[in-house]
Amino acid sequence: MRITDSMRYNTMVNNLNNTQSDYNDISEQIATQKKVNRASDDPVTATRILDIQQGKAAIEQYKQNMEFSNSWISATSTTLSSAYDMLQTATGIALGSTGADAATNENSAANIQDIIDSMRSLANTKWEDRYLFSGTRQDTLPFTDAPSGATIDQARAAGSNTFGGTVVSSGAYTGDTNKTYALKITAAGALGAATYKFSTDGGRTWSADAPTPANGVISLGDGVTLTFNDAGGTKPFGVNDVFYVNATAAGYYQGSDENLSMTINRGTNDEYSLTGAEVFTAAGASGIDVFETLHALKDALSSDAVANTAGGTPVTSATLLKDIDGYTGYSSTDYVHLAGTDTDGNAVLDNSLTITATTTVGDLLGKIEAIFGNVTASIASDGKLNVVDNTSGKSLLAVKIGIRNADNSSDATLQFNDGDTSIIDQQKVLSDQVTDLQKAQKQILVNQAKCGTKTANLEMVKNNVTAFDESLSSLLSDAQDANVTELAMKMSMKQVSLNTSYAIAAKLDSTSILNFLQ
Repeated sequence: MRITDSMRYNTMVNNLNNTQSDYNDISEQIATQKKVNRASDDPVTATRILDIQQGKAAIEQYKQNMEFSNSWISATSTTLSSAYDMLQTATGIALGSTGADAATNENSAANIQDIIDSMRSLANTKWEDRYLFSGTRQDTLPFTDAPSGATIDQARAAGSNTFGGTVVSSGAYTGDTNKTYALKITAAGALGAATYKFSTDGGRTWSADAPTPANGVISLGDGVTLTFNDAGGTKPFGVNDVFYVNATAAGYYQGSDENLSMTINRGTNDEYSLTGAEVFTAAGASGIDVFETLHALKDALSSDAVANTAGGTPVTSATLLKDIDGYTGYSSTDYVHLAGTDTDGNAVLDNSLTITATTTVGDLLGKIEAIFGNVTASIASDGKLNVVDNTSGKSLLAVKIGIRNADNSSDATLQFNDGDTSIIDQQKVLSDQVTDLQKAQKQILVNQAKCGTKTANLEMVKNNVTAFDESLSSLLSDAQDANVTELAMKMSMKQVSLNTSYAIAAKLDSTSILNFLQ
């Protein structure tokens, strides 16, 4: 085959371009210190590098999540430590109040009120504008000043829903914990055709699918009902439409009973929060309601054992049944009003003790003993009416006493003070509250221990994640990092090759037929 000048020229140019391209590639790798600078350099390696980088990005997010969780847990533990100290102080007050006089107990009651206020402030602590103990209801104040009745909030629809009808929540909540109910449409259509499933824990677990009833009334349990109206099928459900409703049990706690969680590793979620229910009320777990206990202690200290009135006048045979053994200004229909709970916790209401010319204080004492269970009613040496709970265990006794007219209004003539007053067995109640306060302290300690366990678990996961991150970094380096020393040698060789190619090209350029004729 004849080799033409054109063929020699093209070969020379191609070799020169290839050498120049290799030289440029090596220069770029030295500059970036990376073997692969674009996907076209090595598609397989580039894909591997991308996978490793995505894994490292996920690990970085896991680390940030763990830092957040750890800070949250630390703030929770600090708050619980302060709560424990307050309960210890309250226990000391209760122990020191046994046998104390009324003035001392009134001061103690004021101190307990201060503790209640401070405890509520702790329970409503915020961290980074989020309530520590409100569970998943982050915009809800966890604890109120006074207990409220059970409530069911208005149902709300997810923002991505396509359902154009209406939904109304109703019922009387019977649950003993605060829950978020969720209903999810699993098959689109009108009422009677669409299917749904529901959750009682905010969407963590779900029931089996069921058809929507034609009348639109769906019971979620615990007295919670959702009623849907799809305008006669003209505004049907869409797949994955979701509806939520919050239900709150009676008591001080208004947050949810679901813990906050965050992903800290692939397939691993960390529940980093403690709810106010498990810490301060132990709702549904036969625990201690800290606020209920503190309020009961305050009431016991304020009552002075034998029921002081709001005006400060003690209940005595002279003040309660004023001149009953000889007073003639009463009406024949005046009666002693008795109410409250007996020693078994049963409600008591008795208006049968009518005041007549022959009614005595002894009749009142006998009536109290007859209707309030295992109690002893007496007039103490100072003339005060005293009712003692003779049962073992926590006192459930509460005696409410007053004098009424026939129309059930207060009788200011016979009454020691307008309205009724309550009598409790202070010594027994104080003893009960000491026991409950000690249990509450243990409850706080248990939750502090949970914080310690969560912290230890985070540290273990963090170590594993860090080790895996280092492994990925090594793999990334192997796949991506250039060997600068090796590249420098290659570059030197390419430089020699490039210079040689330039020299050959120059010589070839000056060659003509005359060179061959010489």
